[in-house]
Amino acid sequence: MGRLEAFPNGDALRYLQSIGIEENSAEFRTIKHMGRYTMRWPGHCAFWKKLVDLHFLDHEPIIIDGKEINRRNVLAKIIGPHIQLKDTEKDLAILLIEVIGKKNGEKTHAVYQLVDKRDLTTGFTAMSRTVGYTVSIGAQLIGNGLIAKTGILSPVNDIPYDIFKQELKNRGIIIKSRIVSLSK
Repeated sequence: MGRLEAFPNGDALRYLQSIGIEENSAEFRTIKHMGRYTMRWPGHCAFWKKLVDLHFLDHEPIIIDGKEINRRNVLAKIIGPHIQLKDTEKDLAILLIEVIGKKNGEKTHAVYQLVDKRDLTTGFTAMSRTVGYTVSIGAQLIGNGLIAKTGILSPVNDIPYDIFKQELKNRGIIIKSRIVSLSK
């Protein structure tokens, strides 16, 4: 990929509860580092920081000729047409989960990796594929009766991982995993 910028999303802790680790639990106190980051090309953060400093992204509308104008909508109308992917361009979505901890009493290193690109045949971007297919798989599992639970469901806890992984694979999205014992 070359050199990329990373910036924290700031919401990594909310994922702990979805995997059964409650805040202030004994397991929680053993966590030494946890982060969730977005990666972008160099200069991305500086560009958006300038727009923030110039108040283009403020929530408060501005008044022009007596009309209330949403700043973000104006910016989207100006920039939008210039940042659309061309028919031959691909985007890239990468999900990397890396965990070092104890599993069955052994120190273990687990890595899960998903890499997806835009499908030029359908035009679906990597982002629309990874998000849309995930939602679709969950809905189909509910519709087919494979998930009977009701209410707000968590993809982590309520969708059987092996089925989910196979359904993504059926759509051309592969999750690679590597789990290695470090106890030796």
